[in-house]
This record gives sequence, C-alpha cells and structure tokens, in this order.
Amino acid sequence: MGVNKAYQALGPEREKYNCQYHDLSDFDKFRGNWRRVYICCPQEGNMEWKTEVALMCCRFVMGHQCIPVAPQLYYSRFLNDFDYRERRLEMKFGRLDLQHCDEVWAFGDSITESMEKELAYAAKKGKHIRWFTNMEISEIMMDGEEACNE
Repeated sequence: MGVNKAYQALGPEREKYNCQYHDLSDFDKFRGNWRRVYICCPQEGNMEWKTEVALMCCRFVMGHQCIPVAPQLYYSRFLNDFDYRERRLEMKFGRLDLQHCDEVWAFGDSITESMEKELAYAAKKGKHIRWFTNMEISEIMMDGEEACNE
C-alpha cells in the first residue's frame, strides 16, 4: 500500500490527531531539513492513557515537520514499568535515544518525576528544550483543524 493510500485508509483516525499528509516520496531529498525531536510527556498513569498522550504529541511534532522520537511508545511494550530494574533500563534506553535528537519538546502543565529526569539530562547534554502547555497544544491543534476544514 502506498503512503497516500495508507493515509487515506486512516480515515477518522487522522483527524483525531490532526494528522496532515506530507508527501514523503522524495524524503531523501529534503531529509536534512527535518529535526529529530525527543518527546517528553507524562508517562505515569495507565498504559492506554499514556499511549494516547504520546501519540498526540508525536502527531503534533510531525505536523511541525520534525521526526518524533517517543521511546515511551515502544519500550513499555516489552519492558515492565512496574519492575524497578526494567523501568531503570527503559529510562537508560530513553537517554540513549535522546542523545541522537536535535531538540527536546516537553508537553503538559506539570513535570512528572520521569520528565524531570529526562529534562535534566537534556539540559546536561546541551539540547534545546521547548515547552508546550496543554492550552498551547489545544490552541495549535484547533488552528490546524480549522485550516484542514477550509
């Protein structure tokens, strides 16, 4: 299935995350313009809620022509967050991912313990950090939705 057909097949899902189609057929030509952005968002809570928040943040980042890096979406699939050793391993893997990113974007109105650790590590590594409050995210997502409906 081609990229455009896959996008069309998403149907209502693409609106749910304000997904705008970017023709990536010649991605190699302009790949250098896309920054890798590490997603720093609340990771506490149940798996379904945590996944929903991370997916929304990824769509937001992609909508700004950046490559989202969200380790909380995949490491928690095979590592147990409730096992102290595995949670530490998950955080360590996340820091390795963060090293390869150009920026860190933090989302939400408060900082959780895990976010605080990630942001401290990003600052130590000299990464550019941007912060988006829930209100800013809502406004930007609504503006994008209005633009899509025009």
